[in-house]
Amino acid sequence: NASGLQCNKDDITTTPPTAPAPGPVPTQAPTWAPTLVPTSGPTPAPALVAAGVEVYSSGLAFVAWNRNTGEAECWGDASRGGDCSGIDFTGVTDVYSTRRYSFMALNKHTGEAQCWGDANKGGDCSGMSFTGVTHVYSTAHAFMAWNKNTEQAQCWGGLHDGGDCSGMDFTGVTDVFSTGHAFVALNKDAGTAQCWGSSNSGGACGGIDFAGVTDVYSTWNA
Repeated sequence: NASGLQCNKDDITTTPPTAPAPGPVPTQAPTWAPTLVPTSGPTPAPALVAAGVEVYSSGLAFVAWNRNTGEAECWGDASRGGDCSGIDFTGVTDVYSTRRYSFMALNKHTGEAQCWGDANKGGDCSGMSFTGVTHVYSTAHAFMAWNKNTEQAQCWGGLHDGGDCSGMDFTGVTDVFSTGHAFVALNKDAGTAQCWGSSNSGGACGGIDFAGVTDVYSTWNA
């Protein structure tokens, strides 16, 4: 070569390549599976439902009633149904409310009822007999209790909101409907109806032809 040096292949020492240092040994990701709990039948209902609690409301208060134990508790506006501490729910079969101010707890077996909330808007039914009552309806300020079998009814609460039905004849009535401030009693067979309550909210239906009517629908004021 140019430098005058000569190389013999026997003089060349070959060093094998050094293996790379071992890196971290990869580990397998752990496998996970949820623990399966055997079940039988459908998922149980929430405790309140399972215990027989029923919840009712007016516009300003709630009632949570346990039909099985005959106990109840109320909350909301105390003067509009949110306080039922003085009410005995023993034997109560049905609970109703006006659309805003009051509640009624009825015992159909004894024909007795207790009302609470605003006394002038359905919250006072003391001294009234509910023997034989089959249906209870309401507006925002009044109740109507109807005995369909005897074709008699009584109303209480706001006088201008359906709380006075003393002039109504319920003979032959087949259905009752309400707006927020008025009632209508319909006789489907005769095609006639009577309305009472606020005349501005459906309480006046003179001149309306109800022949062939099968259903009645309402808004708050009509």
